[in-house]
Amino acid sequence: MSTLLAFDADALAALAEPAAAVAEPAAAVAEVAALVALVAAAVFDEAALVSDTFAFVSLVFAFVSDVLAFASDVLAFAADAAAAVAELAELVALFAALIELAADAEADEAEFEALFADDVAEFAAAAADAAAFVSLVFAFAALVAAADLLAPAEVELPAAAVALAAAFAALSDAAPAEPAAAACACCAPFRLA
Repeated sequence: MSTLLAFDADALAALAEPAAAVAEPAAAVAEVAALVALVAAAVFDEAALVSDTFAFVSLVFAFVSDVLAFASDVLAFAADAAAAVAELAELVALFAALIELAADAEADEAEFEALFADDVAEFAAAAADAAAFVSLVFAFAALVAAADLLAPAEVELPAAAVALAAAFAALSDAAPAEPAAAACACCAPFRLA
C-alpha cells in the first residue's frame, strides 16, 4: 500500500514537472499578454490624447475663423463708414459751392443794380441836357422872333438885344457846352448890334 502511494507520488511528481514546465511559459505568456495590454492601453490613451489634440486644434481653427470673419465684418463696416464720410464730405462741398454761387449771384445782382442805377442816372442827365438844349433852342427862336419884331425900332433895338442876349447867356450857363457855343455863334450878330 505504501508502495502504491509512493508510486502515485512519483507519478504525480513526474506529472507536476511538465505541468510546472508548461506553467512557466504560460506565466511568461500571461506576463507578455499583460504587457501587451498595458501597451494597448497606452496606445489607446495616446490615440485618445491625439484625438483630443486634434479636436482642440479644430476648435482653435474654428475660433481663428470666427475672429477672421469678425475682422472682415469690421473692415466692411469701416469701408461703409469711409464711403458715408466721403459722401458727406461731397455733400458739404456741394453745399459750399451752392453758397458760393448764391453769393456770386447776389454780388452780380448788386453790380447789375449799380450799373442800372448808373445807366438811369446817365439817362436822366442826358434827358436834362436835352431839355436844356430844347429850352435853349426855344429861347433862341424867341430871341430871333423878338429881333424881327424890334427891327423897325432903331432906338429900342440895342436895349432889347442886350436884354435878350443876357437872358440867352443865363440859359446857356445851364446847357451843355457845345449847344451853347453854337447858340452864341448864332446870336453873335445881335450882340455886335
